[in-house]
Amino acid sequence: MKSKTARKQGRPSKYTKEIGEKICDLILDNYSIRKICELEGMPNSKTIFKWLDKYEEFNQLYARARRYQSEQGFDELLDIIRQEPQYYEDAKGVKRVDPGFVQHQRNKADRLEWILRTRQRRNYGGDAYAIATENTEKGQALPPITISLSDKD
Repeated sequence: MKSKTARKQGRPSKYTKEIGEKICDLILDNYSIRKICELEGMPNSKTIFKWLDKYEEFNQLYARARRYQSEQGFDELLDIIRQEPQYYEDAKGVKRVDPGFVQHQRNKADRLEWILRTRQRRNYGGDAYAIATENTEKGQALPPITISLSDKD
């Protein structure tokens, strides 16, 4: 027979500042909400999203963490762009740029740029300015890299 004072087992459902700060720290370490919820002692995603609506303090911490995460993503995009290509030697001994590496870097940059633009629109609205455009090999325009002109923080 179970004691009436026995503590419930499972994930936390009560918000504390410590749990909120831990979630935001993990976001800054590039953990997704899904991965955070898999960690021991963390609430499920439904609970986290309820907390965002219910607790203004957590909502502000979370928004700041996501903003900083976007800044980290922009830095990562710059690192990808600035990375020196990998080379290989062909059968004739000629040093050539590895096209597989180039395509891999391009795919990473395109996905990251898309994520950053999506967050940009969601967080700042349509107040953005195109700073670069590019065409694919087939002549299709790639989406521009954007920056916010608004002073919303």
